[in-house]
Amino acid sequence: MTFSYLLNDALKEFKRSLASKLMLGLSFLVSIGLPLSLLRWQEMGFQPIFLLHITLTIIVLACNFRPNKSNYTLDLVVIILVLSAMIIVGMLSFGLQSGVITFATFTSFLVAVLWGIRPAIWFSAFWCVFVLGLGLLFVNDVIEYSVRPDVYAGMFGSWVIVALGSALSITLILILTSQGFRELSKQLKIIVSQQKEIEYFANHDSLTGYYSARLAMPMLENALSTAKISAKKIAVVFIDLNEFKQINDTLGHEIGDEVLASIAKLFKEEIRHIDIAVRVGGDEFLFILPNLQSSSEAVEVVNRLTNRLSSFTSGGDCNLSVGASVGIAMYPDDSLLPSKLRSFADQAMYSAKQDNVQMKFYNDLKQPVLAGL
Repeated sequence: MTFSYLLNDALKEFKRSLASKLMLGLSFLVSIGLPLSLLRWQEMGFQPIFLLHITLTIIVLACNFRPNKSNYTLDLVVIILVLSAMIIVGMLSFGLQSGVITFATFTSFLVAVLWGIRPAIWFSAFWCVFVLGLGLLFVNDVIEYSVRPDVYAGMFGSWVIVALGSALSITLILILTSQGFRELSKQLKIIVSQQKEIEYFANHDSLTGYYSARLAMPMLENALSTAKISAKKIAVVFIDLNEFKQINDTLGHEIGDEVLASIAKLFKEEIRHIDIAVRVGGDEFLFILPNLQSSSEAVEVVNRLTNRLSSFTSGGDCNLSVGASVGIAMYPDDSLLPSKLRSFADQAMYSAKQDNVQMKFYNDLKQPVLAGL
């Protein structure tokens, strides 16, 4: 699933949720606003705008309570048209006193959400031209107010409608802002979660959960830096599972992976919490055992691993036994260099395999390679 697909899906969900909440909020407000608007009938007489209020209320409620509400585009279009109609008729009837011009900003934003920035710019430009043109017509007495401004301002119902219009604008903006922040927060959490997942799989082996091979040297270097300060020893343990290739060849790689994951889990249970486990590749593992007083402590940890391995059975229809060859190099006894320690542990492991013994220290090799310190 590509990022563009996920983003597009998230935007659709945002628009769908936004349209639903805006339509619900608008339905609530027009239901309150219509009776308040009609109360002015007694003060100013019948006005054509009352018919518009009735019509728009019916449209909004019908849209909100329709059986199938899966088409979020219809909701947004209805909201845009309703607000636009209120702006046009309100301005034509009462001019600037109508207060509905504040809807234009919000409506422009909805156009941007639904169709993009360019249509929103054209939409906003239209309203600016409309307001300027309407202002010229009023100033030059080409058109007249339905109710004179001084009379309109003296009606309490007019102030109620302005307050209601402001409440409508504020409510819609708060819904939009709340939904936007909620969706942004949701997407940020998803991004952070995916980033953590990517970082984990970049640094860990997916089968065993051990650190990946590329981190072996950096982690060994860090361990050596700490050991230099604490004057403690470090054991670098290289383990190779014997004859593991036969399991893959005879039983298949799927069974082999299950066995490998089970062994890795057993090893993880036996090492100390400060020890570092790395899957070098295939059936080879590298363990870094820090904070040791002597090599005998390393032997204790390795014995726990090999004893657990010797009692391992895979379960199911196959009863498998798996052995291991272990090589150990000690810091600072064998070398001070991380690359040398890893190489020496590898050599000790291969020597143990050749001599058919379970464990060897690099220092015990009959013909050790001279360590360049």
